[in-house]
Amino acid sequence: MARDCRQPKRIQHQPVPEKRVNIASKGVPHGQLSWTSCYDDNCLTHQDSKEQTGWYPKKPKNNGRSGYDTTQPPIKTLAVATKKEAIPVHRPCTLEENNAECIATLSQICENIREKAKTDPIMEDTLRLLEERIKQRLLANTREQLLKFEERGPDTEEIMGNLVHMARQNYDQGQSPKHRRTNSKEIPTKSICMMRREDGDKKFIRKVKEQLRDLSREDRIKTIKKPDLDFEEVDGKIDFRLDEEPHAGHSNLTFGEESPYDSDEPHDVARRRAQTEISHGSYPSIDDTSSEEDSDKGRHKNIDPLDDEQTLQFYGTGEPKKVPMTPRVKGDSSLLNTKDVFHKELFWAECLDDKCLWHLSPKKDSHFYPRRRDGRPIRDVYIDDQLPNWMLMYFNGISKATFGPDPSFPMSCQHDQDMNWQECRHDQCQIHYVYKTQAWREQQEQIEQEQRLRNKMSKN
Repeated sequence: MARDCRQPKRIQHQPVPEKRVNIASKGVPHGQLSWTSCYDDNCLTHQDSKEQTGWYPKKPKNNGRSGYDTTQPPIKTLAVATKKEAIPVHRPCTLEENNAECIATLSQICENIREKAKTDPIMEDTLRLLEERIKQRLLANTREQLLKFEERGPDTEEIMGNLVHMARQNYDQGQSPKHRRTNSKEIPTKSICMMRREDGDKKFIRKVKEQLRDLSREDRIKTIKKPDLDFEEVDGKIDFRLDEEPHAGHSNLTFGEESPYDSDEPHDVARRRAQTEISHGSYPSIDDTSSEEDSDKGRHKNIDPLDDEQTLQFYGTGEPKKVPMTPRVKGDSSLLNTKDVFHKELFWAECLDDKCLWHLSPKKDSHFYPRRRDGRPIRDVYIDDQLPNWMLMYFNGISKATFGPDPSFPMSCQHDQDMNWQECRHDQCQIHYVYKTQAWREQQEQIEQEQRLRNKMSKN
């Protein structure tokens, strides 16, 4: 009966294997994929979603599967993501917000010096100026008034200028018997209060230095005695440095480009700054109580800021690989230490470290690498302000290099503030070349105009 049955033979049921879906293995266009399946951090299609969430998926690891393993991979795909730190967006302050911040800062300064102002007249003047400025800012309501404050610059800068001006007026009028004019050429200075922010406001220090230099030009080269500097911290926020009455026995200094009043550190930096007061022809005498054997007094000489023919010799080598660097010794100037905050102000031919990034470029360009002449400590060094725009004039290739002023930037033209361009006798001077070329052009135009008039008159 089974053979003769007309119905088709029943096929035995066979289970169909389950399809395993892996979206990462399908041939789906990349633009249709979810951003969680995109492992390219630079993909422009999914960049917006990744930036909004701050997550950037990473491709999953192999999990140790062998190359001979032919079994199907697991169904789930794990996407590893790394969170990208959000970049803070700083909104610019408005004039009103900046004014409120300045008032709070000035009020804090007043609170810090109020106690000391009861006994110190300079602090009293400072407190009075600060309170006046706070009152002015509180009364400023319009935008024009607030803009005037911004154009003036920092309040502490203007207050410092007023203090210096008041000190000069008090001295000229002889109000205090302690600071009256004497027959001596040495002028005792009025005590000056300098305020410095905790993080070091370089712009404020530079502006104060320019104000002191401008005031010193009124009397032209006024010699004073080196003052003692007192360093005091008030609540850890403001440092006050008071210049007391000068004492006898100190070296003579002048107000100059690098005055000791702009020192960022206490006594040691002030002493370094005192060695560089040369801007108007007055040179410091270095107070060194050490023995003559350990001193390098012979290698350091004064620089005349108006002499264009002077030269200096530095010891070094042109083959740094053959002549190793000389280490620092006890007694060296702290400026020779590359970790010193003022090392960048050192003249590059004084830097003994070939790997110093501040002075690496001029050493390579000049093929001159400074070395220590002998084992003696180097106590006195030159800085850039003492040798502005000095260049290597001659190097014998062995040990000695001669440096001198750059002909394009003569010393006299840089330091003589009252010098007129007509007094300049340097053909290569880049300081006065604009005025010279302008005068030459005007002279040529005048000659051409006179020539045209002569030709016109001759025709008539």
